[in-house]
Amino acid sequence: MAIGVLATLSGCAQTDTSGELPDFLPVPASENRNFVAGWKSRLDSVSDKEAHEALAKRYNAAVMMAAESMGWNTEALTLSNSNNVATTPNPKDFRDTKRYVFEDQNAGCAIQRSNGQVKGNCSITVITGGLIASETPEGVAIPIAAAWSFEQPQNHIIEIEVPAGETSINTAFLEAVSANLPNGVYLFSRHKGGQWLHKGVPVGQ
Repeated sequence: MAIGVLATLSGCAQTDTSGELPDFLPVPASENRNFVAGWKSRLDSVSDKEAHEALAKRYNAAVMMAAESMGWNTEALTLSNSNNVATTPNPKDFRDTKRYVFEDQNAGCAIQRSNGQVKGNCSITVITGGLIASETPEGVAIPIAAAWSFEQPQNHIIEIEVPAGETSINTAFLEAVSANLPNGVYLFSRHKGGQWLHKGVPVGQ
């Protein structure tokens, strides 16, 4: 097995420079969107709903930290039917959606407020999709073997929309998001021809 990320005794991850992707990363079904894949510890003391809520909080915290590092002012949008966890029995069907608009004068991004509504021409969408009970693959730096896993079919998505021609912003933002995600989480960026990011660094490069 070609392992690009090796677990250490401290629980941190180290990326090698072999130029190969680790076998545990899925092959993207589509290279036209960003998505998240990974594993998180599955504990008997934590329910599936609690695990999903904790993961959603980590995604959104990583997005907010990345936006702050970019110097953006952000505003959360109010969405209807944004979370189905309370009414959904099977964790593979869980979904939580958050959407933000942001300001970046250099990129032509602005927030408009009118009659109590918030709109913007640049946005970030964070979708925390379903969870599947699995085992932690060799090379993934989480502390126990039992895991919740999620790949492209489970619809874990962190997407940014900006005016055409501003792809450098997309890349910088996604690298900043990846840097703040948990050790067991990998972000596929559709930019630069498609690449995996882990802890802010391209995998296998």
